[in-house]
Amino acid sequence: HFCCARCAQPFYGSKHFENKGLAYCFFFGCC
Repeated sequence: HFCCARCAQPFYGSKHFENKGLAYCFFFGCC
């Protein structure tokens, strides 16, 4: 996974986590 499942923005190496097989940004504020 290279993009947030909610906001679809690339992580560019920033922290993220996966939930139910989907990747999300570490901070939901971006979404």
